[in-house]
Amino acid sequence: MKNIYKNLTIKNFKRFKNLEIEGLTDINLFFGDNNMGKTSIIEAVFAHSCGYNINALVNNLLSKRQMGYFNGIYDFGENLINLFNKENTSFYNMEFSISTISHNGQKTITDYKFTPSYFLEPLNDDYTNINANKIDYNINNKLENNTENQIVYLGNLKVKINGKEKEFKINFPLNIPSQEPLRSCVYHDILDHRIPAITINIYGALKRKNKMNEFIEEIQKIYPEIEDIEGIPLPNGAMKIYITLKNKKVSFSDLGGGFRRWYYIIGSMVLYPKSIHLIEEVDATFHPNSIPDFAETLFNYSNNYENQIFMTSHNQEFLHIFLKAFKNKEFLEKNISIFTLKELDNELKILKLTGEEALINIEKYNMELR
Repeated sequence: MKNIYKNLTIKNFKRFKNLEIEGLTDINLFFGDNNMGKTSIIEAVFAHSCGYNINALVNNLLSKRQMGYFNGIYDFGENLINLFNKENTSFYNMEFSISTISHNGQKTITDYKFTPSYFLEPLNDDYTNINANKIDYNINNKLENNTENQIVYLGNLKVKINGKEKEFKINFPLNIPSQEPLRSCVYHDILDHRIPAITINIYGALKRKNKMNEFIEEIQKIYPEIEDIEGIPLPNGAMKIYITLKNKKVSFSDLGGGFRRWYYIIGSMVLYPKSIHLIEEVDATFHPNSIPDFAETLFNYSNNYENQIFMTSHNQEFLHIFLKAFKNKEFLEKNISIFTLKELDNELKILKLTGEEALINIEKYNMELR
């Protein structure tokens, strides 16, 4: 049986002071308008799954937001501070907590506590007495030019998992050895399908597990013109993926975004088995005609490789087509959960529906779930 999360509680993480989510299943879609906190929910799941692996936390939650680039040390520090809810925590004692209950009843609580150094004091909204002799305003230039190998201490981060605490010194640039995460968890950014290294890793996983022919058959349901997928070395020995279209080889990077994202998301189920997969804006790049086959293939692959799916979207057309792809009402009732987020009277509300309930509300009552 898959080890999936059933309940999730988020405290003082980003915009959430206290958010409780119950009834998680195999496929969970967080639905709503822009800036409702959909992405922050899946980021919270990622932070919880990282556990003591601070490198993954920084490289995914902080770097992905800015395409891997920080505009100097204060930009990095501000992104770190923004993980914590400013209204509910003190600048000098920032904390957030994320807890889960798995299908077997196991409860896991991950607590993060950050104590900033004086260097980050200018980022404190209440800090007005900036002492010029504490701050080196040229430090960003020094770091970028790397003329002094400057390392700046930003504070201490304590991570506690079910009461067991580890403390990490946060410097810029960050230099903390990777550690075993609490859970295997993969964050799928909206543009990750464009990264050549990931494309090659998926190809390798499919070949090693002897799943390439099966994978191509699934692709052909949506893209019948695809005949083969091959990894071919370039003159310098580097590997590149090529697609055969009617006896003509085409570079993977020359194909459309819909095909490339399908390959990336479905292939990642094979590359990262027994994992939690967090898919941002799952509807992006997919034509409506491809959604039904994508929906079925996503569930089949996630189920076969024992993965749990968390997705975000604000596209009701996608949601409707996605749910209609599953004809079995019992399946929609037990295996798909829809969580719609809305702000009412300046308070965030979350409504949980089964896949079957969501489909009925859309078709019978024309209910707007965004």
